[in-house]
Amino acid sequence: MGRTQRPQQRAPEVDFTRNMVIGVFIGTRPNGCYSTEVTDVYRENGAITVVRTDWEPGPQAVCTLALVNPAHLVVVPRSDEPVEFSSQVQVLK
Repeated sequence: MGRTQRPQQRAPEVDFTRNMVIGVFIGTRPNGCYSTEVTDVYRENGAITVVRTDWEPGPQAVCTLALVNPAHLVVVPRSDEPVEFSSQVQVLK
């Protein structure tokens, strides 16, 4: 499953002269079975491709009842290349 929020963990320091941050967000969802994660970042044909995986509950999934706002941030080397996103959905059983 995707990464969980860890509020006790300090955010990493980012040197924005050498790096940039890429984030994926799926907005507010009704339960804890929803998640998102950057699963790959690669450069190809003059662009940066960010692959994200979103998880959602299947019909038999047991989920916590809480509003969640899934997000995932990653630090990558700085670039002026355009950023493109590709996504896939996984269903929890």
